[in-house]
Amino acid sequence: MSLQEQLDVELSKLCAANEQASHDRCQAVLLELSGDLEAHIGSGTYAVPGGYQRYLDERQRVVEQYQEVSRKGLMAVSALQEFLRSQDAVADTIRQADQSLSEHDKELAGQQARTEAAEHEVAAQRMAQEAAEQRRQEAKRSQAGHVQQLEARLETERQQLLAEHQRALDHKLKEQERLLHQGFQHQAEQLRAEIRGLQRQISQSRRQTCVLF
Repeated sequence: MSLQEQLDVELSKLCAANEQASHDRCQAVLLELSGDLEAHIGSGTYAVPGGYQRYLDERQRVVEQYQEVSRKGLMAVSALQEFLRSQDAVADTIRQADQSLSEHDKELAGQQARTEAAEHEVAAQRMAQEAAEQRRQEAKRSQAGHVQQLEARLETERQQLLAEHQRALDHKLKEQERLLHQGFQHQAEQLRAEIRGLQRQISQSRRQTCVLF
């Protein structure tokens, strides 16, 4: 083997060793930087609505922190690409779970909205019924007040009419007595019929009670 060939072999070994050392260092850096990310994946931190975006944000922070590390060597880009490829399956799982949870949340939100709408409708109906009942009670009280006023007025009129009949009766009784004293029997007898009629009217008026239904 010529000297050049020996040099090429040694150079190849050196490059391979450098690449391996760079790869090992980059993997160690990524392993350290992604510790929180992996812990959150394992604990289900991202298994919530919006978890996929949170995962992407934290993964991007790992990438940015990795890029700030110096002396990573020749395999820096390759190691990062390998790390990101290793996250593809996890990212897809989190994305699908997030999508499913988001749909579930939307369904729950829709159900809650429908439930609240139904409760508001029931409350509105109850308020309408209470308002209608209040109006009925007010109308009933108003009607009762009007009835009482009418009964009082009719009773007053009845008492006035009764008093008028009584005055008329008293007058005719005096007139009858005068006719009898003066010997006008026939006229007194005619007046007696009028007196009996007034007495019946007075008796009926006293028995009547003015009650409206």
